[in-house]
Amino acid sequence: MNYALSWGGGIEHGGTEAISIAVPPKKAKMRAVSPVMSPRSTAMEPSWIDCMHKEFSRLPSVIANWDGRGASATNPEAYDYTWSVLGSVMNARIPAPAIVPLGDGGLLLVWNSPSTEIEVEVSGPNRASIIVTDKAHDTDEEIEAKTDFSRLSEALKAAFPAAL
Repeated sequence: MNYALSWGGGIEHGGTEAISIAVPPKKAKMRAVSPVMSPRSTAMEPSWIDCMHKEFSRLPSVIANWDGRGASATNPEAYDYTWSVLGSVMNARIPAPAIVPLGDGGLLLVWNSPSTEIEVEVSGPNRASIIVTDKAHDTDEEIEAKTDFSRLSEALKAAFPAAL
């Protein structure tokens, strides 16, 4: 559709001020276009998510003194932050970690491979301690992490090379 706007003269040019607008004739019809939909996704949630949902679903039932020795109930903030940690380091091929409630209300994530053991203790938001154990050399690397989990991600990829 073409529209035109013309300005007729103007006082400074000695003419009169007039504006004319050309509009398309009324016969022109608007045509609606149907939206194009992408095909339904065949992708599935990574298997670790389903495993973690099952593990986490039992944790809210962990109440104070769950171990008979005065342990704290699972801290909801540790629970939420654990999901953040997992979301930042996991991919579809890294196996789900074992998850263990801790006596202080935190959570422990544990991955084991033939060469490496990785433990992540989450006690609340921005509070995670990581221990990477090299089984072949019997050495430990301790890492305090708040929001940067790049070293944990590297360790998981090294421990599970099929995950690359």
